Amino acid sequence: MNLSREQESVISTNENKVVVVSAAASGKTTVLVERVKHLFTKGVKPEEIVLITFTNAAAEELAERLGHPKGMFIGTIHAYANYLLLSHGRDTSDLIESEKFDELFARIKRHPECLKPVKHLLLDESQDSNEEHFEFLLDMIQPENYMLVGDHKQSIYRWNGASPEQLLSLQR
Repeated sequence: MNLSREQESVISTNENKVVVVSAAASGKTTVLVERVKHLFTKGVKPEEIVLITFTNAAAEELAERLGHPKGMFIGTIHAYANYLLLSHGRDTSDLIESEKFDELFARIKRHPECLKPVKHLLLDESQDSNEEHFEFLLDMIQPENYMLVGDHKQSIYRWNGASPEQLLSLQR
């Protein structure tokens, strides 16, 4: 795979908090995939990595590109919140059936024992995260390391409170 010097630098960085803001078709998702592969070569176990994206289809594509690593969570932010709650015996069927997915975060706030340590958190399409998403991913989960990638000019979820400005703020 032909990667640019900048991409190689991002993939192999030792920094623990990385925000990548880049233009459309610049290989942001490829960088995330290669970053995960790099972490594997450094001895990081799949279960120490959480990879979040915005659609189930995108999550499936990422899982496929990574060879479906056993024990690694790859999915949407709501699927991860649901997974944490279910893993601790918390019933979420009322929220799932009524499609009140953002209420999963409030339920985790009421049951912080559901959170588990995350060594590496990677977030694709970060520009479409809203304040509640960032609070869940960064403040509640408090990952040891994170890599957020996105393009603030490509936000398509502003109608749902997406805050690409927050991504730019984190970059600074």
